[in-house]
Amino acid sequence: GVKITMDKKGAVTLEGLNELRCENFQKGSALIHHGLRSRAVAATNLNDHSSRSHLLIRLTVRSIDRQDGTRKVGKMYLIDPQS
Repeated sequence: GVKITMDKKGAVTLEGLNELRCENFQKGSALIHHGLRSRAVAATNLNDHSSRSHLLIRLTVRSIDRQDGTRKVGKMYLIDPQS
């Protein structure tokens, strides 16, 4: 499972995710499709005999300004809690 915590700066951290690197849109799209096929299934709190399939994708974009060398990081979470 994935453990969700908050660091000292208030940023959400997710422990237990598979982290894969891609260098372009095509590779990123392929990774998202891989995630869709690899959905995690867990028992629900309401019924131990039923299950739900969940998908969580964290997209992290890192950039470096070529003129001044500043680095920027942006994160976006895509969550699909199937019921």
